[in-house]
Amino acid sequence: MRMYDIINHKKIGGALSEEEIRFFVDGFTRSEIPDYQASALLMAICIQGMDEKETAVLPYRRYASFRRYSRLVLDSGRQSR
Repeated sequence: MRMYDIINHKKIGGALSEEEIRFFVDGFTRSEIPDYQASALLMAICIQGMDEKETAVLPYRRYASFRRYSRLVLDSGRQSR
């Protein structure tokens, strides 16, 4: 899966799948997706909007990603002491 394809899919008005949303959120959280690609996707979302399924999946994926990232930060802090 490529970020370019996800951006283009949303830009032409398609609904993002749960897999595409997961790829975006997880990749951005791990700094694997550059800011300019995240900005392009978010701009396409602002212009095209999101359906109910996308709206429900995005916050869940963000929360799951945040929890995973928080555990990594907490674990690394414990190891450095």
